[in-house]
Amino acid sequence: PAWNPSVSFGFPVIASAQIGFFYPVLFILRFLPIYLELPIALTLHVAFCAIGTFLFARRFHISKEAAIIAALSFSLSQFVWQHLTHLNIFLAVAWFPWQMWAVDILFSRGKLHRRGIIALIALFGIPFLAGQIQVPFLMMVVVLLYGIYLRFRKERLGEVMRTVHAVAIICIATFLLASVQLLPTLELSTLSSRATSEGFDITRANQHSYPLYHLPTFVFPKFYGTDSTYWGKRLEIEYGTYVGVIPLMLAVWYLWKGRNFLPSYEGRRGGVEALLKITPSPASAGRSPSYEGEKSTTTFFIYLLVISFLLSLGDLSPFRLIGLEPSLWFFSAPARWLLFTTFSLSLFAGFGFDALWQNIASAKKFFSRIAFVVIGLVIFGNILLAVVSPLPNWGEGLPLGRGEGWLNQISSKNQEKIYSLISSAKTSSISLASPYTYIALVSLVVLPYALSHKHGKKLLLAVTILDLVLIAGTTTPLISWKSILKEPDTLINLPENIKNHQARIYSLRDGGDTGAYFTDPASRADAAKRELQKNLLVPMVSSQFGIYGIEWPASLDLTEQGGVLERLHPTLPYAVEDTELAKELTIGAVLSPTENGGVNITVLESKPRFEVVNGTAELISEQPSKFIIKTSSKQDSTLIVRDTFYPGWHAYVDGAEVPIQKSPLFFRSIPVPAGEHVVTMKYVPKMLYVGGIVSLVTIGLLIILSIKKAGIDHRSHR
Repeated sequence: PAWNPSVSFGFPVIASAQIGFFYPVLFILRFLPIYLELPIALTLHVAFCAIGTFLFARRFHISKEAAIIAALSFSLSQFVWQHLTHLNIFLAVAWFPWQMWAVDILFSRGKLHRRGIIALIALFGIPFLAGQIQVPFLMMVVVLLYGIYLRFRKERLGEVMRTVHAVAIICIATFLLASVQLLPTLELSTLSSRATSEGFDITRANQHSYPLYHLPTFVFPKFYGTDSTYWGKRLEIEYGTYVGVIPLMLAVWYLWKGRNFLPSYEGRRGGVEALLKITPSPASAGRSPSYEGEKSTTTFFIYLLVISFLLSLGDLSPFRLIGLEPSLWFFSAPARWLLFTTFSLSLFAGFGFDALWQNIASAKKFFSRIAFVVIGLVIFGNILLAVVSPLPNWGEGLPLGRGEGWLNQISSKNQEKIYSLISSAKTSSISLASPYTYIALVSLVVLPYALSHKHGKKLLLAVTILDLVLIAGTTTPLISWKSILKEPDTLINLPENIKNHQARIYSLRDGGDTGAYFTDPASRADAAKRELQKNLLVPMVSSQFGIYGIEWPASLDLTEQGGVLERLHPTLPYAVEDTELAKELTIGAVLSPTENGGVNITVLESKPRFEVVNGTAELISEQPSKFIIKTSSKQDSTLIVRDTFYPGWHAYVDGAEVPIQKSPLFFRSIPVPAGEHVVTMKYVPKMLYVGGIVSLVTIGLLIILSIKKAGIDHRSHR
C-alpha cells in the first residue's frame, strides 16, 4: 500500500503522513472490519489520554477527584475531540500526557536512568508513526523543555548540561525510531508545493490562526453554531478550546486566587502517591520549601498557557514583532498550539478543584459574581435578539436608522451576511432557543451551590461529565456505516474504460478541504449532500470503490500536478474548460451535480492510461505497486504510462531494467523495441525501505540496551 494508483494519478500515500500505516494500534486493528477498527481505536485513545492525564495530575499530589476533573476536561476537550476529522492528530495527542508523566518522573530524580530514557524515546517516537509531523514535534519540544525546567530549578550548571546532552540523544533516537515514516515524508515534501514559499507561505499559514472573536467558545462551544448556521471563521475544527464550564471556572479561580490556597506537601516522590497533607495556607509566610517547589513547578504551566495561546494567534501573535515564526512549516497551523493551552487549563482545573475547598467563602463569592455577570449578558443578548428582526430594512426603526434605514446604506452582499449572522445567532450563540446555552447556565449556577452541599464534589464531577459528554457527542455529524460502505449508484453508469482503469474521473465537488465541509455553510454536508457527494465519487470516495481519480485532497500535494490541474479550470472552479488537456490527462468522464440532486456524467474522449506510440499495449495484471503490460509494435517505440512520475519506480523490458523518463506533463515513459515484449513496472520506495531498516535497527538497539541495563541492575541487586 505504499502506492495508491487511484488518487492523484498515483500517489505515495504512506509518505503523505496521513494514514499512519505503521502506527502500532492501527497496524494491528486494520485486520478488523473498518466499522470495528475505527470505533475501537477512538475509544482506546480517549481512555488512554484520560488515564495519562490522571496519572500526571496525581504527580502533583492532588486528590483523585481533582485528577479526574483534569483527565476529563482534557481527554474530552474540544481540541482533542474536534480533531476526529484529523485522525492522525487525535491519535498523537493521546500520548502527550503520558510523555509529560514519564519526563516528570525521569527528570525529577537525581540521575537520568537509561531505561527511563529508552521509555521516553518510545513515547516520543510512536506518535510520529500516526502520520502527523507537526503536532508530535511540538509535543516533544514542550515535554523536553519541561524536563530541562525541572532540572534547571534545582541542579547545578554541570548537571543541566548533562541533561541537555541527554535531551539531544533522545531527539536523535526518536527521529531514528520514526524513520520509517519520516524519511518517505521528507522525500515527498521536497516535491510538494508546501516546500516552497509560494505554495505554503505566511498568508496561507495564518488562515489557521486562532481568531480572537472565538473567545466566547471557551464558555459557549456552540456560540457560532456547528451545523448549517455556522457563521464564524472557517476551519473551526482547529479552534477547539472548550474544556467544560466548571473546569474552566476552576482554572480561572486557581490562577486568580487559588494559588494562595494550595496544599503544603512534604515533597515529591516517584509514582502515583496519595495525597499527603492538606493545610490551608492563605499567606506566603510560613510555607515549607516543598510547597515552594510545587508552586515553581506549576509556574511552568502558567508560562505554557500564556505562550501557547499567544502563538496560536498566528498573524496577531506578538512573537511576530520580534521575527519569530515557530508555526510556519509543512503542516503549519498556529492554532494547534492550543493543544498546550487546553492541557494547561485542564491541569489548573484539577489544582483549582482542591484549592477550592480551602477557602469556600471566597470561592463562593467569586463564582457567584461570575454567574451573575454571565447570566446577565445572556438575558441582555436574548432581549437584543428579540428586538432585532432580520428582515429587509430591519434597521429603519433603530436609532442608527435615520430615515431610510442604515442597512440600506450597505451593499446587498454585506446585507446578506448581516442577515445570515442575525438568523444564526437566534438559533446558536447565547440564544435561549439553543439547548447548549443552558449547559453553561446550569454549570454556573451549580458551582457556587455545590460549595455548601455535603455532596458538592460529586455534584461538580457529575455536571462536568454530563457537560463534556454532551458537547463531545454532538460535535461531529453522525453517518451510518451502512451508508458509507454501500456502493454508489453512479458506478453502474460509468464508461468501461474507467471501470477497467484505463481512464480517470473528474468529480466536480462544491467545497475545499475537510475544514470547509465542517464550517462553511455553503459546503457543510447534510444527509442529502453527503449522499450526493458519495454519488459524485469525490476524491477518496472514488478510491474506496476502486475508481481512479485525479485529485489528492490532503496535505503535501505534488507541485507539478497542481500547476497542470489549474489549467483545467482557469476561470471556473471545479469545471473542465480545457478538454484537450483533459484528454491528455486520461479524464474519461466528468461528474457534476444536477439541479434535482442527481449526478450528471459527461463522457469525454481520453487517451488510454497505457499507450504504445504506433503500437498496442495490453494490461496483463496490476497491483497497487506493480503492473505488467504486454507491448506490440512494428518498430522501436515508446510506452507512455499516464501515471505520476515519482522516485522509486523501476521499469523492466523482458526482465532487463530500462530507465524511466518523464513524459510531457508529469507522466512516465520508457523506450520499447519492435516486436512483442513484456514490460514490468514496480514501485520500490527506497526511502521507505531505508527508513524501515533504520527503525528496526533502532528498536533492536533500544531493546538490547534495556535488557543490558536490567541485567546490570539484577547483578547489582545480588
